[in-house]
Amino acid sequence: MEYSRWTDSKWFAFYNESFLNPSKEDQIISLWYKDQSAESTEAFAYNKVKFFKKLNIRSLYPRANDDEAKEAIDIIKLFVDDIDRQFAEDDMK
Repeated sequence: MEYSRWTDSKWFAFYNESFLNPSKEDQIISLWYKDQSAESTEAFAYNKVKFFKKLNIRSLYPRANDDEAKEAIDIIKLFVDDIDRQFAEDDMK
């Protein structure tokens, strides 16, 4: 699933389903940032990214401005919500 594309954003973000380790905490989001001079590609597990704040984004992607960092946080929230829904039944056990 894609959350953002470079056609309308500096972010390209997509869900990398973890087939090797199918637990909720190990689901992965790839969060790539692109500007005119560089490209930063990172991937993060659910258990790490669910606590990200704008400060985390700014430290990992120093070329991202405040609005872009907020957009990244919004993208991450969509991913976290999707994973929470996907694993809701497992969470009830």
